[in-house]
Amino acid sequence: MIDLWSIPLEASRTGLAAARALLDADERSASRRFEKRSLANAFVLRRAARRAILARYLNVLPERIAFQENRHGRPQTDGLRFSASHSGAMACLAVTRGDVVGADIERIRPVDTLLFEQRILSPDERQMLQEQPEPDRLNRLLTLWTAKEAILKAMGTGLCLEMLPRITVPPETGCWRQATAPGGAWQVRSTVDGDYVTSLAAPAPDAVTHRDATALLHGHGVG
Repeated sequence: MIDLWSIPLEASRTGLAAARALLDADERSASRRFEKRSLANAFVLRRAARRAILARYLNVLPERIAFQENRHGRPQTDGLRFSASHSGAMACLAVTRGDVVGADIERIRPVDTLLFEQRILSPDERQMLQEQPEPDRLNRLLTLWTAKEAILKAMGTGLCLEMLPRITVPPETGCWRQATAPGGAWQVRSTVDGDYVTSLAAPAPDAVTHRDATALLHGHGVG
């Protein structure tokens, strides 16, 4: 089973202070390197939310969680597989005790569709997208983009632009579907909720529970 958490990146000054208290020294130091306060605050909220959510599964205090890095520099912790993403005023965190998982979220907004098509789509996907009605084209593009990035995260590599056109993904949303990538097949699942597209990737279809982190964060004084 995969839990997919939605995380709003907004908090009061008091809530930000409570979030910062959950971070370790390295995370607090990293937050001070942002030039814009809004970006620093979003970073603090994302990291605090990650700790608060994972603590729920690990039965430890959020500030006591120790993260390691895999060979690609991606964070991991014993006993859980997780994947995080953020865009605009929202973040997401996919958590499972099962096999690997990847997650990606993007805010639906105007983008340079031609540039993105050339960078991330295969020739067949570009042809398919060009055949779509104009109102549907942006959502389809973002669905393909998030699904491909979710696969890369599940593979453990993180964003690798040259790999994106080599991954092929059916454009449907709302159900698991098979995608192909270098090294094998993956299952992907994409949903459109309001102004955001979110995709999951896993080796096999699995039950997905959507969860809102707002109440959990309020329980730690973050909000």
